Amino acid sequence: MNILVLCEAYPDDSNPYQLMYVHTRLLEYVKRGLNVSVLSFRANTDYEIDGIKVIKEIKVDYNDFDLIISHAPNVRNHFRYILKYLRSSKIVFFIHGHEALNVTKYYPGRYDGVGYSLARKILERIKLFLFKLFLFGLKKNIHIVYVSQWMKNHFYKNVKPIATFKSEVVINNSVGQTYILNSWDSTSVKEFDFVTIRPLNEKKYAVDIVLNLAIKNPNKTFAIYGKGNVFDYIEKPANVLHFDEFLFPTDIVNVLNKSKVALMPTRLDAQGVMVCEMATYGIPTITSDIDVCREMFLDFNNVQLIGNDEFGHLGDSTLTSYEKNNKYDIDNTIVKEIDYINSICEKGY
Repeated sequence: MNILVLCEAYPDDSNPYQLMYVHTRLLEYVKRGLNVSVLSFRANTDYEIDGIKVIKEIKVDYNDFDLIISHAPNVRNHFRYILKYLRSSKIVFFIHGHEALNVTKYYPGRYDGVGYSLARKILERIKLFLFKLFLFGLKKNIHIVYVSQWMKNHFYKNVKPIATFKSEVVINNSVGQTYILNSWDSTSVKEFDFVTIRPLNEKKYAVDIVLNLAIKNPNKTFAIYGKGNVFDYIEKPANVLHFDEFLFPTDIVNVLNKSKVALMPTRLDAQGVMVCEMATYGIPTITSDIDVCREMFLDFNNVQLIGNDEFGHLGDSTLTSYEKNNKYDIDNTIVKEIDYINSICEKGY
């Protein structure tokens, strides 16, 4: 089975971690017998990574492929390319988040206070209107995968599709193998009471909540890993240690093993893969009591949900009971995607 995957970007030498969540999937697809090629709209030349062939934008013959997969489809590249070359193809859209949301209404902004311009607000409305028209025009060929039920619900609220698609399914993103195959070491020496790993520019990641919590708990040590400008606008409490660095997965588990609790509040997520990885790894995890987090962690006994306006004195974590939860392992995520892909091609619709 030959599959063409459309991506805005793909891991390369200049940025080996961009859209890694797509690469992780495709490696498993290949292991299970699917023949995959990636068209990256940002690629300037053809290359290969881990056995995956990546090509720059060129004209292709849709007859060469049994299925087209589009991750986070956008108007500028994905829609344009599909309408030009692939409109007669069977297409699976993976809806991950911002591409199907009105960003100016959902995303709470940045710590530097720069708001959304009128032009951006208009463009977001145009984006969603064109998304609706595009889906209506190609409805007979379209299948959709949502990364959460929350994402599906808000896709319908924002795009307001007027089409009935061939099929739709909710399949969560998988977490990295590092978090599945290993477990948090509860017996190791703990350097931090709480650890947070986040980008530090956007309010959606709620680092300000972590800082307010640190102020209320001066006898606790808070480690924050990540790059960004939050400390240009919010003073860093004395009990906060900031590590201005990007962490690789192996680094992350080492940091988690040095921490008592992962503290990961959020204001917006379509799934929240990093928090899912921490919970899967087994560290006691505290995140926000919002709809998507309730969906993701209802059956995790090492996760505590707290309302964003209720974070206060947390004290020592009471999350002591833990059994390895396989909700986000490959069999429950990527293998389901492969089964779904096979069913589309086998049924011929």
